[in-house]
Amino acid sequence: MKIARMSFLALGGLVCAAGLAQRAQAQTADTGPTRLREAPVTLQTIDRLHVTKQGRVIEDTRSGLVVTPSGPAGGGLEGGGGNCQQIASRESSNFQPGTYAAQGGFGQGEVYAVSYVIPAAAFPIKIDLIETLLATMNATSQTITQYSILVWDGTPATGTVVFEFASDDLLLQHMRVGPGTAGTQLQFSIDPGDPEQIIIGNQGGSSTFSIGIRINQHNAQTSNPCTVAPPTCCNAFPVTDNTQSICNNYSQLSSVTHNWLFALNCGQGGCPPQAAGSGSGVWARFNDLQADVNIPGFGCLSGCRPRGDWVIRATWSSISCQPGLGACCLPTGGCEIRLIDDCIAANGTYQGDGVDCSAVNCPQPMGACCFGTSCINLTSGDCTLAGGTYLGNGTLCSGSACPTGACCLTSGACVVATSAACTAQGGLFRGVGATCGTANCPPPIGACCLANGNCLVLSSTNCALIAGSRFAGGGTNCATGCRPPCRPDFNRDGVLDPDDLADYISCFFSNPPCAAADYNGDALADPDDLADFISAFFAGC
Repeated sequence: MKIARMSFLALGGLVCAAGLAQRAQAQTADTGPTRLREAPVTLQTIDRLHVTKQGRVIEDTRSGLVVTPSGPAGGGLEGGGGNCQQIASRESSNFQPGTYAAQGGFGQGEVYAVSYVIPAAAFPIKIDLIETLLATMNATSQTITQYSILVWDGTPATGTVVFEFASDDLLLQHMRVGPGTAGTQLQFSIDPGDPEQIIIGNQGGSSTFSIGIRINQHNAQTSNPCTVAPPTCCNAFPVTDNTQSICNNYSQLSSVTHNWLFALNCGQGGCPPQAAGSGSGVWARFNDLQADVNIPGFGCLSGCRPRGDWVIRATWSSISCQPGLGACCLPTGGCEIRLIDDCIAANGTYQGDGVDCSAVNCPQPMGACCFGTSCINLTSGDCTLAGGTYLGNGTLCSGSACPTGACCLTSGACVVATSAACTAQGGLFRGVGATCGTANCPPPIGACCLANGNCLVLSSTNCALIAGSRFAGGGTNCATGCRPPCRPDFNRDGVLDPDDLADYISCFFSNPPCAAADYNGDALADPDDLADFISAFFAGC
């Protein structure tokens, strides 16, 4: 079994230079647990208390207490919304026995909370279950902790409290933990028939909701938690999910901006520092709390920033969620909203009830991508970006994946390409290993423009047999291939613009005029030609 450690929040005390040295030395000495030094904790088991706002105890596995048989086995929700439920969590422990860090300096009246950002389309949402964990360390007796559960629309600092419910040991039981070193998981839910559900509508537009727990009364609170921490012998504390407590190592803290602490006002030396007379406390994110400091010659001065995330999570569901309907990642790499059965029938991967396609990244299918005779397995998009030839979803590179041969194009030209590349260009693949010298490519087929103004689609060979005809090119058609040329396009660049006018005028006034200056074809280059060209130019094509 791993050994959990207790990391205490330093909530008070003015610190001078001499005090810093004294505190750093105290942490390196083996003097037992203090608010400035982590101490070992072993949670061999974690009991569970699942209660509702109406006073029902769904499951109670605490030692020495009666287990109420009502509710589903395993502490699950009753009528909690089916498969539309989603879990919002930043902690990684999953409430299993193991290593935790109990925040032993946590004072009465303080609040720990976590905020979550979810897709805006999910709102309004309903909170189905709130879970947290309190732990004791070598407690000499069972501890009783009075608490409140809070839910915000938005963050704890700027949002609106939409729900607050305090334990009274009548409807909502107090938390009982221990004795000894022990942990109890609190699960709080709303009965499906309770008219007071926890609904969050995203009124502030931040797409954020938060849940938190306030310690209303410790089992044995000191007179001033700013100077003397609540004793570990007689109290339970909230925990974070870090499994190690190394100076200035915050690698197990996943979010310093979404974990929150409402800290008592312990003055300038508090955590965080607060001005005298500024109020009873303040909300702070973990990044607002002092991190550890290495002091040369003295060692590590532990700050009051926890090294892990609060062990607290919420199960929520979208009010508009229809069970069995959600995003489906298809074998093509696309995403569609489908019923779960339809998704499975299409060999897709169902992403969950109420999940929108905008919230998922469907894996893109892979296939063989040919570069000449070389081959790499890529997605279709990556193959195109690399200039390769994609052989199709699910194809695999092998020794013969990318063979080449002669490819007869519609223009009549012949190139050496893979079969897939030839087909992609509309060509006719003559076989693996075939060369253009022996390909015997058929003549191209396209528009054959006849002298009488009509058009036929013929091979270039047959078009040449008709007197006065003109072959427009392989792959052309009569609709566009035999369109009469635009005569005012003097420079024949396919665009009628001022350059054509300037080029004709230069031709007309050259000495002697160029042959093309005879625009009307009367064998003379005179002002009539200039007038005719200008009229045709401004008439357009």
